[in-house]
Amino acid sequence: MRQHGFTASELAREKVNLLSSVESLYKERDQRDSEVLAGEYRTHFLSGVPAPGIEAEWELYQRLIPEVSLGEVDLLGASWSDSGDTVLFVIRPEDPEASSDEVLSTAMLAQIEGADALQVEAYEDEFDDLPLMATLPTPGSITAEEPVASIDAVRWTLSNGVTVVAKQTDFQNDEVLFTAFSPGGHSLVSDEDHVSALYADDIASGSGVGLHDSVTLDKLLAGKRVSVAPYISALYEGLSGNASPEDLETLFQLITLYVTEPRFDPAYFSTYEARLRTSAERRATDPDSVFFDKANMVLAQNHHRARPLSLDVLEELDLDRATAVYAERFADFSDATFVFVGAFDWDELRDLASRYLASLPTTGRVEQWVDHDVDPPPGVEEHVVRKGIEPRSQTILIYAGEALWTREEALTATVAGEILGTRLRERVREALGGTYAIGVRASISSIPDSEYLLYVLFGSDPARVEELTAEVAVEVAWLRDGGEQSYLDSVKEQLRTSREEQLRENSFWLNQIQDATQRGESLGEINGFDERLEALTLEEVAAAARRYLLDDRYIHIVLLPEEE
Repeated sequence: MRQHGFTASELAREKVNLLSSVESLYKERDQRDSEVLAGEYRTHFLSGVPAPGIEAEWELYQRLIPEVSLGEVDLLGASWSDSGDTVLFVIRPEDPEASSDEVLSTAMLAQIEGADALQVEAYEDEFDDLPLMATLPTPGSITAEEPVASIDAVRWTLSNGVTVVAKQTDFQNDEVLFTAFSPGGHSLVSDEDHVSALYADDIASGSGVGLHDSVTLDKLLAGKRVSVAPYISALYEGLSGNASPEDLETLFQLITLYVTEPRFDPAYFSTYEARLRTSAERRATDPDSVFFDKANMVLAQNHHRARPLSLDVLEELDLDRATAVYAERFADFSDATFVFVGAFDWDELRDLASRYLASLPTTGRVEQWVDHDVDPPPGVEEHVVRKGIEPRSQTILIYAGEALWTREEALTATVAGEILGTRLRERVREALGGTYAIGVRASISSIPDSEYLLYVLFGSDPARVEELTAEVAVEVAWLRDGGEQSYLDSVKEQLRTSREEQLRENSFWLNQIQDATQRGESLGEINGFDERLEALTLEEVAAAARRYLLDDRYIHIVLLPEEE
């Protein structure tokens, strides 16, 4: 950067990207969240950053960005590498065999200072301006169309069997979200291939797609507001992403390419694996990571498929197996469902779905995920993790087990968790001053099987762990014994307000449609929240607490400093 500066093409792309991002904000100017505006005003008053409003900013960007010259950018970039402004900060594991920190720092500083004398070749910004897709697919068709009046959506069946659910909204002017899912995921791969399956989607995402490596793809998508990522989760494989309405066809092309022409770049795999190894090394020395890994493994009864990232686990990661797993999972979309929510044009979405989604590979394969019985333990588990030297602790209390899932029961569990969380904040944080924060979350999952999960998590002085844990037990007993109506009333009001806000968010509808479809529910069930909440009584909440917050079935894990 200092010796050669940037290239004209690099600057041109960055100008396009910057203008595109500000244009998106301008298009959403009437739909910005109050929180965003408040943050902008706060920054203005506290730091003096100008806040002229997006209308003025968009006009300024259009006028000033074209005037920015390559010479100005190069001059600024060169100033950042002044040797007098350098700070060296090193974090490394303790190693008695290694050189002292002072010797290490001196050697590294010498390397940095000697870098001024290095002669490097100028970067060549090579770019073959090939189209994203060399050949467009042969279109299929929409063979059936069914209105879903309950949520103002539509369901299409395509000629290759793919299902599309689409809901047009006016929540955001410049946003279309999508997700796609097909049953199976890495539940259908062998234990030997499980680790490779876990990371196959990341490797594909980082390798580029079709004819284009990741660097070329970034250049090709300059100025476009579009993102697509494949995934392989425990129970499903698919894709997710978003786009501006004007870049919707690019989104469909990326979907097609990630399914039919993925790339698995050995060079990218090498750097990705190296990053994973570094992360694994750090994870083994980080007290919080060790603590949460222990909690997850106890919760899963040390199941093979629940192992955390480690150097031993990474020995099972293989590029060829990751490539093969990805190819097998994305080979057939016969049982796939695509969900689109946002500011799309109906005619355009129909055309794009017919051309791209109806041409995805299908052979009639219909699959179902496999339940590998990753279940919580049936009794009491008490563990202490000693890691680190800081005089602090973390405590987690987990209640988990089998449950009968219904929307009513799931809501009851959520409300129970919210009431308990409110009560614990009042007692443990405010009255006793025992923690900066205490978190509670409760939920009931329906797949792969129905299970409840409620956890309480807080940090504290190690000397107060027993005292505060005992207080948690007191408040759990309080809820089981009936709680208080005022807490239920308060939580109901909070959930009503939150729901009103969610109903104006594309992401809410996307997730709700996906969840209901995966459970095999009618999409009209999404609308019953207010009635279910209104009907919920304090006795029903207390009864749920008695069912789930059991004295003979829980996990209690504490992180403490290492003993001297």
